[in-house]
Amino acid sequence: MNLKMIAATAALAAMALGGCGQGKDYRKVRYEHNPDPKERYEITVTVQGAPGPMDFAEGGAWYDIANRTCLPRKDPYTGADVVADSAGREMVLQPGGSGTWTATVYADGMREAPYFGTEVCTWTFGGVGSQVKATGAHEETRFMPSMNAEQILREETVVTYFNKLMYPRVPSIENYPDLGTTNRSRFGPPLTDADLFTITMRSRKVAP
Repeated sequence: MNLKMIAATAALAAMALGGCGQGKDYRKVRYEHNPDPKERYEITVTVQGAPGPMDFAEGGAWYDIANRTCLPRKDPYTGADVVADSAGREMVLQPGGSGTWTATVYADGMREAPYFGTEVCTWTFGGVGSQVKATGAHEETRFMPSMNAEQILREETVVTYFNKLMYPRVPSIENYPDLGTTNRSRFGPPLTDADLFTITMRSRKVAP
C-alpha cells in the first residue's frame, strides 16, 4: 500500500488542490468525478477471526494523472508541484452482516478535462483502500487493507493479516495505522495463526 492510497483512504473524497504558480492561483480548481462511469467493480471487505467486534469501516479509491504535461509547471523557486497529481474518491462501504461490507468503485471514476489550460488531463486508476475499526472511536487502531488497480481489474481476492495485539487500540498511540501484510510469513514463527486475524478484499466486475 503506498502513500497515495493512505491519503485517499484517510481523506476519502477530498478533492482540494493547493498551491500557486506562474502568477496564477489554482486553489479553486477541483478535479471532478466522471458523471457517466462505465467500469464498475464491486468490492467486498470481510473480517475473519478478529478478537472482538469490528463495526466500523470506510474506504476510498485513488486515481493518478496519467499525462503530467497537462499540469501547470513546477514552482520556479522550489521545484515543487503546484497542484496535486492524484485525487481520492470515497468508497461507501455498506454493511452486509457481521464483519462484512460491500462497495462500488469505478476504474473510470474521474472526469477527463482541461483543468489547467487546453490539454485534457487523463487518469489512471490506482486502487482502493479501507480502514476498519472496532467501533470507530478516534483512538482505536485503523486496520487498513488495500487492493491495487491490477488486482481489482483481474477480480482477485487479497487476504491481509493483522496481529490481534493491535486490537482494539495500541495503548501508547492513538489512531494507529496498521497496514498489515499479505505475506503471512512476515510475522515469523513466534506468532501462530491463533495470534492473527484477516481482512479479505474481493473484487467482482459488474455489468454496466
